[in-house]
Amino acid sequence: MKPANTNRVLSRRVSGANGFTLIELMVAITVFLIIGAAAMSLFKQHASLFNDQQYQIGLNVSLRNALAQMENDVVNAGTGWYNAANNVASWPIGIKIVNNTAGGAACHTAGTAIYNAPCFDTLNLIVPDPTTPPGLVATGSGCSTPATTGTTGAGLGGPVSMLISPILPSTQAQLLAGFTAGSKIIFIHVGTSGTTMTTAVLSANSAASGANVNLTFGATNANGTNPAASTNDPLNLTTVGNVDPSLVPTTLTNTFCSSTDWVVKIAPITYWVNTAVATNPTLTRTENGVDSPIASQIIGFKLGASTVLAEKLYFFPDLSDTSQYRGTFNFGTITKISKWLGWQNAFGDIYVTNPPMGKKQNDLQLTTGINVAFTH
Repeated sequence: MKPANTNRVLSRRVSGANGFTLIELMVAITVFLIIGAAAMSLFKQHASLFNDQQYQIGLNVSLRNALAQMENDVVNAGTGWYNAANNVASWPIGIKIVNNTAGGAACHTAGTAIYNAPCFDTLNLIVPDPTTPPGLVATGSGCSTPATTGTTGAGLGGPVSMLISPILPSTQAQLLAGFTAGSKIIFIHVGTSGTTMTTAVLSANSAASGANVNLTFGATNANGTNPAASTNDPLNLTTVGNVDPSLVPTTLTNTFCSSTDWVVKIAPITYWVNTAVATNPTLTRTENGVDSPIASQIIGFKLGASTVLAEKLYFFPDLSDTSQYRGTFNFGTITKISKWLGWQNAFGDIYVTNPPMGKKQNDLQLTTGINVAFTH
């Protein structure tokens, strides 16, 4: 019998174990390239979305921090002022809004990302300088004092002066150190019908005059306003054109009385938009001459002042005992600072005729804070 020829079978098996053919390899590479290209395209899209989301998160955090800072400043506007035992004076002003009404090309260059200063308003928060104590007007008796000592002038244009006195525990040295050239000051008059005021900027360092301190500043108008182009009021608190004429008699004056009226140095906080880089307007907070950027890419900062009053009264009788009831009274104000931001104050009283044991019948609540409106 002839032996079986196994060489052919072995050779086929060996050739079959050599791997992929060239065509199979080309097909595999083509499929891999197609899948890889699809994966890279998907990754590129998601990387762009991820970057956008990170940017939005950063923007939201920046705006939230800016809002928190503004809330803190608005709530504290006008605080830090104290009343002496011999006199009661309320703080006359807390917020001043300066509106820019220019539009069109003066504000925004069409077809570009360039925004100019006329696009944006300015918010001034009037805060007493915590490092400088206030002084009492220290001129003659009553309010009939010469223009150079007891009033802020009558639009004379030249500098006028006024004497103030330190009130314990403050000292003359503290007043001299605080009231320096360029200091912004508010004069506060305590009248029988309310508090009136005016403003000025010191044109020279204060000087000692016996036990008192002499202040030198630009004259105001006879009614307490300042000329439109005056450097006496850079915050536009009392300048002609920025004050409602009908409110001048009840809010402004140029006469201040000895031993009852005050002169206070202020350290205003200003929110404004820096357009030095026109393609990246930056919301900036300025305090004591120091600029602090708090939000970038600002294309709108428009403010308006309007106050809304809201009052609600609810009565809930006990149907099982008509002599028992619960009443709720709410009263609040919202002063609009911008379209979406407002300063909110609220007072509430909840009265229950039969409260739980150990609880009071009346529950009074007083709150203040920021009001944020969302529109769509």
